[in-house]
Amino acid sequence: MGEFSLASIHYWRHGIDFDYVDIGANVGLTAVPTAVFFKRCGWANRVYAFEPGEIFTLLQQSVTINNIADTTTCIRAAASNTTGTVTFHLTPAQSASSSLLRAAVERPGVVEVRTTLVEAIALDQFALDNRSLRDAPGLLVKIDVEGADFRVIDGMARLLEQRLCTILTEFSPFLIDGYCNPERRLTELAESFEVLDIGDTVRSRIAVDGGSVAQFVDRVRKKPGMLTDIMLVPKRLPGAQSLVERLFEG
Repeated sequence: MGEFSLASIHYWRHGIDFDYVDIGANVGLTAVPTAVFFKRCGWANRVYAFEPGEIFTLLQQSVTINNIADTTTCIRAAASNTTGTVTFHLTPAQSASSSLLRAAVERPGVVEVRTTLVEAIALDQFALDNRSLRDAPGLLVKIDVEGADFRVIDGMARLLEQRLCTILTEFSPFLIDGYCNPERRLTELAESFEVLDIGDTVRSRIAVDGGSVAQFVDRVRKKPGMLTDIMLVPKRLPGAQSLVERLFEG
């Protein structure tokens, strides 16, 4: 929670109203403490938690028993680059491993898989349909969707242009390979965002020159688990470099 606590404080200090969007909320492991943190700081920023799986009812219960239903909206849908019905691969014994990607549930260690149909929505469309999200000039977005992360980002292209979006997402090149080029996508994002690797003990900025992106992607492929966490801080965010420094300091 440290990264989004720091980001929230930064937005508040700069007078930027924002919503928090949790993609792949599971039972509320980050949505709940974020909403509680907002309240304890005396703010009423909205939280939107997306979860398409069968554990959605547990997410709703988590919101209720933590007394955050007045500021938190649970959406039973997958965020993606399209709106409509999509195939969702459930892992009942390991709910956090469920994914829109078949490759994500074919990894070693996954003991049970079932397939179902769920509703999906692009965040751009959700923003058009939801007044409170439409009114906020800033967004903090957590994406944890077992490899389909760039599909979520593709579905919020308009928001990325119009809002000050700070994003925390998993980065799993071996899963992303199935639908796009991870090196090229990171290079494109680096035009508008500071791209930070925060998955290691020593955090670092991912440069876009001298083959640094390719080296980063190759390093992640060789890591145990073959993934890391990256944070995207918009370069046009007021005081962006100050936030980056705070994130590096932890």
